[in-house]
Amino acid sequence: MTGLVIKIHGSVDDKEVMAITLKQVASQVLTKGRSAIIKNVFAKGYHKSVLILGYSSSDIFDLSPQIQAISENQKKVIYVQHINFSDNPNVEDIKEQKEKNPFKKYKNSIRLYYETSELLKKICKSIIDKN
Repeated sequence: MTGLVIKIHGSVDDKEVMAITLKQVASQVLTKGRSAIIKNVFAKGYHKSVLILGYSSSDIFDLSPQIQAISENQKKVIYVQHINFSDNPNVEDIKEQKEKNPFKKYKNSIRLYYETSELLKKICKSIIDKN
C-alpha cells in the first residue's frame, strides 16, 4: 500500500452528525474498532508516512489518547497546519507545539504551515506529472 486517506471526524457544521459522534465517543461504542485503525495508520500499516490535513487534535477523550499511546514503529507524520495564502509557509519539528499535540513523541515528524488547498493542488499536479 502506497497511500492512505482517512476522514477522522465530521465537521462542526453538521450539528446532527456531531451529536451522534459525541454520543458514540461517550459510550465508547467505536473505541475498539477505531483503536485498531489508529494503530494501523500510525504504526502497523505498510505505508511509511501519514499526511494529516484539517485535524484539530482537540478530541482529548477519543482519538488523541490512542495516537499518543503508540510508542513503537511510529510512522513519520506530516501535520499540515492551515495558514492563509498571504502568510509565509514554514516547517518545524512536530514536537514544537506544546498544546493539543498527540504527536509530541513522534520522531522525524513535522508540522507544515501551508495553505491547504494550494498544497493539495501541488500534490495532485505532482501525481499527474509522474504518470
